[in-house]
Amino acid sequence: MNGFRSLHDGEEVKVQYKKSSLGWEATVVCGPNGEDCIGNVRRPKRRKRPDRCYNCGEAGHHAKECNLPPLPKRCHHCKSIEHLVVDCPNKQDTPPDTSETSTQS
Repeated sequence: MNGFRSLHDGEEVKVQYKKSSLGWEATVVCGPNGEDCIGNVRRPKRRKRPDRCYNCGEAGHHAKECNLPPLPKRCHHCKSIEHLVVDCPNKQDTPPDTSETSTQS
């Protein structure tokens, strides 16, 4: 619908809908007088990590020109050079059991 993905908090809208094979489906969403919706103006913040050399870890993407020798292979989980991730003693193989959950009100 005309460039919006979400509605502004408390925004009034007029909705026309129909029943389709997927259930109830909005066909028209607009403001109360037929104008476009305002939409949510907040956009999610994305944290951009700076490029780093995969060889030495310094800022910048210069691995092919890097003067340092290659780093040894290491575990992606704990960063140890003693083992690889498949043999990591700190990595849990199974997800934690969530069958016993408690809710507080």
